[in-house]
Amino acid sequence: MSSNTTALPNSITASMETVTRDTTFEIFTIIQLTYGIPSTLLIIFFVFFLGFGKKYSNSFYRLVQFDLLVMWNFCLIPFCLLCIFYCCLCNALIPGSITDVYIRNDTLMKTSYISVMVRAMNLTAIFSAIYFVLLILVGLTTSKVVTWKIQAASITNGGIGKKLNKIAATYGFIYSGILAWSLLNTFNSNFKFLPTFVTQISTNLLPFASDMMTLALPYILMIHDTNVKQDILGRVPVSRTNSRIVSSSFVISR
Repeated sequence: MSSNTTALPNSITASMETVTRDTTFEIFTIIQLTYGIPSTLLIIFFVFFLGFGKKYSNSFYRLVQFDLLVMWNFCLIPFCLLCIFYCCLCNALIPGSITDVYIRNDTLMKTSYISVMVRAMNLTAIFSAIYFVLLILVGLTTSKVVTWKIQAASITNGGIGKKLNKIAATYGFIYSGILAWSLLNTFNSNFKFLPTFVTQISTNLLPFASDMMTLALPYILMIHDTNVKQDILGRVPVSRTNSRIVSSSFVISR
C-alpha cells in the first residue's frame, strides 16, 4: 500500500487553455440528457400532482413533496445550515486545497494535489457508508413507528408497513450505486486494482450514480404506491378483496 502511495506525484500542473475534444464525455452527456430531461419533467409534475386530489392530502404525500423539493434545492433554512456545517466539516478534515487555479505567464493554469485528493476520496467513502446506514435505519424506523401508530389507533394495517419497507429497501439499493462508486475509487487510489480504462471514466460515472438517487423517487412511487399506479399508469389492483387502509385522504392496498 505504501509503495503505491509514494509512487504518486505530489501534484499535477496543467494548462486549462489546452482543450481537446472528449468523445467519451460527449456520449455520456447525451445519455444523461436522454433520461435526465424526462425525469426532471416527471419530478416537477409530481410536485404539483401530489398537491391536488383528496387521496393525496395525507401527510405521507406532503413528505414526498418535500423530498422532491429538497432534491432540487428548494429547501428550508435548517437544511441549508446542515449543508454549511457539512462543508465546514469537510474543509476541516481535508488538509489544504484539492485544486488551485491561477495565471502564470498569461496562461490559466491548474494544479491538482494528489495526496489531498486521495484524502478527500477516503472521507467521501466514509461519509457515503454512514449515509447509507442512516438511510436504511431511518426508513425501517419510520415503517415501524407508522405501523405502531396504526395499531394503537385500532386501524386495520393493510400492508403500509411492508410498503414503507419496500420503499426504504429500494432507496438503499439505489444509493448503493453511489456507495459502490465511492468505495471502489477509494480502494483503487490505495491498491491500484482497477483497469486503466475504468479509472479514466470513473469521474464520468459519478453523475450516473448520483442521478440514480436524485431522479428515482417518481419511479419508486409508480412501483410501490397503489394510488399513483391507479392514477398515472391506470392499473387497478388484481383483487379488490385485498385488505385496505381507508382514511379520509387516501387508500393503500397490500
